[in-house]
Amino acid sequence: MLQEKMQKHNWKRKIFFFLIVFPALLFLMALAVMLLWNAVLTYLIDVPEIDYLQALALLVLCKILFGRFRFPSGGTSKKNTA
Repeated sequence: MLQEKMQKHNWKRKIFFFLIVFPALLFLMALAVMLLWNAVLTYLIDVPEIDYLQALALLVLCKILFGRFRFPSGGTSKKNTA
């Protein structure tokens, strides 16, 4: 009985994460890329300003080239200490 409640709670948490938290984090990260690009690079190396969709595309391109985004987890490390 308790295990069933935990499984239902985990599904609710996953749905909440993928529908609310993940898009919000993606939006904020793309916004940060856009603001930093426009504030710094346009003055340093005279590149044109970018809009939000270009910043989002740049974020996706960086993910493809350099690997996935990793967020610290609250769990224990899976490294083998032996």
